[in-house]
Amino acid sequence: MENKKKKKRPQVLLLGNGINRAFNGDSWEWLLCNITTNPICKCIGVRNIEMPMPLKAILVSEDTINDRLGKQKEEQLFGQLKSNEQKEMLERLLNLGFDEILTTNYSYELEMAASGNNNLSRNQIEKMMDFIKHGKTNRAESKYLIHTFNRPKEKYQIWHIHGEARKPNSIVLGHYYYGKLIQRIMQYLDGRKYYLFDKMGKKNDISSWIDAFILGDVYVLGLGYDVSEFDLWWLLNRKKNEEVNKGKNEGKLYFFEPRTSEFDEKIELLKVLGAEYHDCGVQCYEGKNKIDYVGFYNKAIEEIGKIMKKK
Repeated sequence: MENKKKKKRPQVLLLGNGINRAFNGDSWEWLLCNITTNPICKCIGVRNIEMPMPLKAILVSEDTINDRLGKQKEEQLFGQLKSNEQKEMLERLLNLGFDEILTTNYSYELEMAASGNNNLSRNQIEKMMDFIKHGKTNRAESKYLIHTFNRPKEKYQIWHIHGEARKPNSIVLGHYYYGKLIQRIMQYLDGRKYYLFDKMGKKNDISSWIDAFILGDVYVLGLGYDVSEFDLWWLLNRKKNEEVNKGKNEGKLYFFEPRTSEFDEKIELLKVLGAEYHDCGVQCYEGKNKIDYVGFYNKAIEEIGKIMKKK
């Protein structure tokens, strides 16, 4: 039993903003509206501009993203838990027993649920902050938080992979910053081949969220995996091509989202790149009723738990 436990692949949650949105939390569109300075975009309305989000951020802010983010009120960016139901859902998700928790959110609803608070102050958040020393890294990175995470309780490590609210300039929003993040990821991965165990059979350590994504079984929930998230597509492609994943002990990416069409190009692309798709029996197309996202997330959490028990 001891040997089996040692050889378990890391179980990794990758959480987007979906659960927060199901409980009327702020959307990325809300943030784009807040940083809009372009008078034409204000007139047209940010929601009506058909453009990938990273490019839209440049357009609406007139390429002043960092400056505009720095002027946002902290308490707005930090987020809050809107209801006990939202808190309980996040607690259920956290308690499934993930080894690592990654999120594209800049807000702190996960930390709030883990610590039993509906709101968190800057001081409380900074007390949770920790980082893993890697090579010459002897402090938390100032821009791309590759080795930095928050630990609200001993059993939780929460990595904000696209930046976090306490450092607005770390939030990856514009096309330029996505490109810089991929450059940083590629520098980190340069010349590396990933193995879950070394030649002596010892499990390799995770020192960044990138390690967790590539080595682990990754459960994607509440994240649309939009085609504009090109850092995540690049990493999924890299994960598929890793030598460690060519055998039977392959780390999987499990993607959870309601089915909204009979043929979805994004879902098909995910499958080509080795992902496993789960709609949890929730389908909404051909004139069917609106999706009950709270119900869907409850089903997805239950299904994730069942998959993890088999690992």
